[in-house]
Amino acid sequence: MEKKGLTLAEQESIKSQEGGVTMRRKSRRYGACQKIKTKTTRLKRIQDLFWRDDTFYSSKRDGDVQGNHEETVPEDARIPSEKNKLSKKEKSRTILPQLNDNAISNGNDDSKDAALGVEYNFGGRLRLKRIHDSPHVYTIDNFLTDMELSKLREKIRIADKEKMFNKSIVDGGDSSGKKRKRKRKESAEEVNPENDANVQRTSTFVQFGKLSNSLIAAIERKAADLLCMPNHSIEPLQLVRYSRGQFFHDHHDMGMLFEDGSVELPNKTAMTPPRRLVTILVYLNDMPNDDCGGSTHFPLLNRHENDSDIGQEGLSIRPKKNMAVVWCNIKKDGTPDERLVHRGETLHGDDDTVVKYAMNIWACEE
Repeated sequence: MEKKGLTLAEQESIKSQEGGVTMRRKSRRYGACQKIKTKTTRLKRIQDLFWRDDTFYSSKRDGDVQGNHEETVPEDARIPSEKNKLSKKEKSRTILPQLNDNAISNGNDDSKDAALGVEYNFGGRLRLKRIHDSPHVYTIDNFLTDMELSKLREKIRIADKEKMFNKSIVDGGDSSGKKRKRKRKESAEEVNPENDANVQRTSTFVQFGKLSNSLIAAIERKAADLLCMPNHSIEPLQLVRYSRGQFFHDHHDMGMLFEDGSVELPNKTAMTPPRRLVTILVYLNDMPNDDCGGSTHFPLLNRHENDSDIGQEGLSIRPKKNMAVVWCNIKKDGTPDERLVHRGETLHGDDDTVVKYAMNIWACEE
């Protein structure tokens, strides 16, 4: 039963309390939860973009990836089988087109980093540039059209004026990551920007209704077409805002992150949030300078020459207006890819005008 006055994200968070696991502790159920997987055989575009030439899957440590997991995967943990007939429109979106013959490579094919800088185009306006190998991470410049970006900025202006931004929450609880029911909706003014050790996330957000208007419908359709997935697999879009001093500590978009680095994939039930297979993070504005923070940081990934935070380990991506970052949250065998743990760095600045806006687009399991 829907709870009136709460956003979809808040309803999903409250429902997810049924799991009974406290976030960020050591997972006692880690071994058992590995059997709960997402079936990946129908994710043709995702296979091509993220797994096809990833050396991780050719190594001995992942030798069972090619095996048959049918007997170990619970029925409720699978994507619907091929026996379930799709509409003609959905079928057309699951056909994997060939990579554009004009794909550009900036390296020697025999080099370990040969694929870095390669651009992929599937016949549309968008071009994906690979910035990290194993796991594959991409960026897309000019993800939104000028008209879409202009309309979104107007929505941001209205949301700021009407104080529509709400305190962000994490899956399974409130901003502290604890599993407890939120007593009421909190406004942006009630967010404490101080770096409290017990606080996991201090950003604010606005959730758009599914297909709520032509702009939102167009962006949802763009993401669905990019990944060759049906439109209903795109979770309602989320606009996020980071003001000075705000952050989002280490987390994983697919499930619960624990202190031992494991990620628990939630059971697939009507009471749990959808499983986020792919993340498309779209930055809506530039940062005023290199020292203001606000980068998206992947601590377990390798660095590359365009990293903005020289003193840190891992991969750090500085926000750039209308640039999207795309990554896959699951491995080829359907389990969460723990390498994609990331965080939103604290935003610094000399005054309160420093702000970061971004849009979360998640493609979810059907």
